[in-house]
Amino acid sequence: MKQQILKKLELATTKALVMECTVPKPGNVSRYHDFPSQKFEHFLVSGIELGANLPHLASKHGLGTAVLKATEIMLSVQSGGNTHLGSIFLLTPLLASASANRGIVDFADVQDRIKRADWRDTLRYVQAIRMTDFEKLPDIEGCLNVKSEGTLNFVKKNRTSLHNWMLAGVAVNGICYEYTHGYKLTRNTAKEIMENWDAGIERAVQHGFLFALGSYVDNLVVGKKGLGYARRLQNLAAELHAERTVFAAEGSDGWKRFRQLFTKLEKDRVNPGTTADIIVGAMFLIFLEGFRV
Repeated sequence: MKQQILKKLELATTKALVMECTVPKPGNVSRYHDFPSQKFEHFLVSGIELGANLPHLASKHGLGTAVLKATEIMLSVQSGGNTHLGSIFLLTPLLASASANRGIVDFADVQDRIKRADWRDTLRYVQAIRMTDFEKLPDIEGCLNVKSEGTLNFVKKNRTSLHNWMLAGVAVNGICYEYTHGYKLTRNTAKEIMENWDAGIERAVQHGFLFALGSYVDNLVVGKKGLGYARRLQNLAAELHAERTVFAAEGSDGWKRFRQLFTKLEKDRVNPGTTADIIVGAMFLIFLEGFRV
């Protein structure tokens, strides 16, 4: 029975990671758009490897150890660097819960696991982040800023729990928000996508992406362009989502406005990577429900 559950979780994880990078979304790597140092194939290889390994890690280890080991795998299997750190963070508690509950995510259990994670888990999360290009992240106030050299010592000295560390970053970090608010954004994004599934997976995911981007500032955008830019982008995405521009007829004003967002973010060299991670979490829940492409 346990092997069947893990196989189910492997498939849902792999599908979520692969489909997220396959669908074209403004500013992000897809089969139509590469970055100079990160290519579509980097995300594919990373997604496949994580799909095969992350469910097992989450079922065997505490959150911090699972995250750290998964990050090491991500960085070792491809040369594009940090492809999926936020996705690892989002998926690990979901997988830990599902592996212990017959393949079903119990969000009360997810929150309990996050709140039980202690300062040693926090250390491993910080270590995982500092293995990647963490300088792109926005600063947070106080001594829990992951970009500070003294963060690890502060966490050790004060026995800072994972939940309390995440609370410090809620204002500018969507992953922190999800950890401390019951995965509200991920669950609502999944609902948006499922409600439009019959329109085709590409449009459904793009619509969900606009919903997520319009609901919370993307911390990678904040880190690169500042909070003002991120909030303007958030407002624009909310407008495009409300107008359902993804579903507009080709050549129409709505269609053009949505396509202009691709051009704008590519020109500005902005990638809403945390929003892409939210899509991964949402797609994991959707595929776990049995939705088919």
